[in-house]
Amino acid sequence: MPSGDNQTKQDFEFLYRAIMESSPFPVYVKDRDLRFIDVNAAFEKEFGVTKSDMKGKLAGEHLTEQEAAPAREHDRLVAETREGFSQVENINGKLYKVYKAPILDEGEFAGIVGYDLDIDDLKRTEAELLETQEQLHRQANDLNAARAQAEQASQAKTQFLAFMSHELRTPLNAILGFSEALQLNAVDTSNPERLTEYASIIHSSGKHLLSLLNDLLDISRIEAGKHALEESLFDIEAVLHAAVGLFSENAEAKRLEITFDDSVRPLIFRGDRR
Repeated sequence: MPSGDNQTKQDFEFLYRAIMESSPFPVYVKDRDLRFIDVNAAFEKEFGVTKSDMKGKLAGEHLTEQEAAPAREHDRLVAETREGFSQVENINGKLYKVYKAPILDEGEFAGIVGYDLDIDDLKRTEAELLETQEQLHRQANDLNAARAQAEQASQAKTQFLAFMSHELRTPLNAILGFSEALQLNAVDTSNPERLTEYASIIHSSGKHLLSLLNDLLDISRIEAGKHALEESLFDIEAVLHAAVGLFSENAEAKRLEITFDDSVRPLIFRGDRR
């Protein structure tokens, strides 16, 4: 039967080997000269080497020179400071979380144990999540902009319809008022000028009403908030005469008089004649 010391040594070796081989991550052990003395199966698989390939080699001899230089520097830092070291490194074109810790024998540096955790997929996933987050942020901004635009369009529509409800009543009242006066023989039919004036007012009111209805039916202009004014040069006198005609019937019914001063001529304006 093995002695107590041998049994302890066997137990330690069994435990050490179990830890090394059960680890899914590449694990390695180096001596005080910073040379590999052991690697686990995950290390062999990850880097395409064997234990015999690595034994006695310095850090990075299985890597390119560009990748080897920082690995050797990290080993030197651990040996000098007796402190652990952790950093993300690019090894063979992949990102690894590298961790190294000193092995101490009664306070003296005796070697290094370390592992390399492949975080390439994790970093790629983080980048994809970040891109998704940015995309969602852009979509949220687009939705907010669309909502603001919809609210603006709705407000424009409400304002337009409120404006139209007033504008439609004015010529319609004129048409109804003057046509009713004609129907009830409330007009001196022996006065041709008066009849012509009434007919002219009804006609111009009808044309104005038709123009307003055309605007009202042009839904695309309402939704886009583009109920634009149509600018042109015109003589304001004719517009004022038409406006007085629109309201004259109601004014007479209420015994009111509408007048305007046209002593200054010509009165040329630029704007929407309607």
